[in-house]
Amino acid sequence: YGTTKPANNATQVIIQRSWNIILDEDVNVTVLIIDGWLWFVDNKTVTLRANHIYVRKGELLIGE
Repeated sequence: YGTTKPANNATQVIIQRSWNIILDEDVNVTVLIIDGWLWFVDNKTVTLRANHIYVRKGELLIGE
């Protein structure tokens, strides 16, 4: 998220096709739609809570 805080407690979050997001904080959302790339940071434990996760045209990368 760079310098922007993650969208905690959001109803729906869409990671756009051109976005590369590194998740380095815990996040809680209802629906996560991944059209770009979502990477979990490797050097700490991070929790993603979502009722639904849709990986459509993107990638969800966890671990090495």
